[in-house]
Amino acid sequence: MRSVEELDDYGGGVFTIEVDTVYKGSAARLQGVATAQSTACGWSGEVGRRYVIFGERAGDRIHTSCGAGNRPAGSALTVPPGMTAIAPEPGESGVPAADGFGIPSRFVGYAVLIATAFLLVAAAVCVGLVVRSRRRNR
Repeated sequence: MRSVEELDDYGGGVFTIEVDTVYKGSAARLQGVATAQSTACGWSGEVGRRYVIFGERAGDRIHTSCGAGNRPAGSALTVPPGMTAIAPEPGESGVPAADGFGIPSRFVGYAVLIATAFLLVAAAVCVGLVVRSRRRNR
């Protein structure tokens, strides 16, 4: 990290970093990195140290947080067992789209399909019972 600008009382603000390597997307040689207040999951580093920083581009800055996976340069990058590493396109979160209840949209589609099949079967059973009842009453 090269310098700290606009730092507020809680640790949030903009840091200027000197970029050595870009793994995905693009970054300027001197890049502004914005973060929230430290009490709101902001990230902070020390001037003069080297870091691997993960973030999302927003205009001319990159936004990052304490949960982004930032770490000192040279630290091992690992994916926890049972998890899959993903690399979303710039501007995408990598999280499946969700409905208003936080359910990924692919599951909503399956639920609609299953509910429709259930209703069709229930309707067929009802029609069968009505026809059978009418035949018995003749």
